[in-house]
Amino acid sequence: SQTDFDSLLRAADAAMYAAKEAGRNTYQYYSQDALARIQRRLEIEHGLHGAIERDEFSLAYQPLLHAHHGEPPAIEALLRWHRPGIGYCSPAEFIPIAEKCGEIVRIGDWVLSEACRQAAAWDRAGLHFERIAVNVSAVQLRDRGFAERVIEICHAHGWPPQRLELELTESALIRDTDILRHCFDVLERHGVPLAVDDFGTGFSNLNYLNRFPVGRLKIDRSFVQGMLHDSGTAEVTQAIVHLGHALGMKVVAEGVETHQEEDMLRRQGCDEIQGYLYSRPLSPRDLAQWLRQQHAAPGRTDAASEVVLAR
Repeated sequence: SQTDFDSLLRAADAAMYAAKEAGRNTYQYYSQDALARIQRRLEIEHGLHGAIERDEFSLAYQPLLHAHHGEPPAIEALLRWHRPGIGYCSPAEFIPIAEKCGEIVRIGDWVLSEACRQAAAWDRAGLHFERIAVNVSAVQLRDRGFAERVIEICHAHGWPPQRLELELTESALIRDTDILRHCFDVLERHGVPLAVDDFGTGFSNLNYLNRFPVGRLKIDRSFVQGMLHDSGTAEVTQAIVHLGHALGMKVVAEGVETHQEEDMLRRQGCDEIQGYLYSRPLSPRDLAQWLRQQHAAPGRTDAASEVVLAR
């Protein structure tokens, strides 16, 4: 019957899609599971088109504090996608899909623009913070004109490029192409700081740390969460701190949740600390409130974050 034929065709299509995903030149058997995964993926891809115009994206903001208090904190902007009638979709799920279908370039420009707009508004309101950090995908870096657009976006919102940090993954820095080289030349010329996110989880050839103007290494949360229970992991975090400092970089720990983790990282010489110990990602209004409390009582981070978390 026609419905059986349609089902067979859909199944063959799903198997072909899976074979392409696996690197082509192979074959895949159809499975209900594979079909559900592919349908989910196509549905997210479809939802991403026009999501900016429908105003479905927002940014949440999480502070990064200096290990030795006294200096103003930095702020990381984190992308959130809320689909009306469906709910929140995790960045871990939708960002790889946005990268594959190319939509990440437009979404990334929106994130940069919104982060700079918000940072400039906070700055005008007299709130004290050092820089705003935005995650950038390898696909964005490879897009011609990306670095020029970053500078234009900063100028459009009156935000100094020196106070916009771009967080890159190690995988984004593997290929040393002309486009990448040009991109980093433009960013360096305008003083845009660069950080390597999730450091230690990806690529192990450290050449890129000297090739590109990286100023910060962010220790991945998996190391932070393991270091109290495993001396080998603690040695890794200590090694990352030594490596960063030897190369003239700052080192940031993310995912810090306890005072014990914080104490160990401080002893190891970590420069900045980020995590639920201080604050979870906040709405712009709550982050402004958090910054006001910091400024009123520097060093009293726990009291400030308890107020915010209890809201």
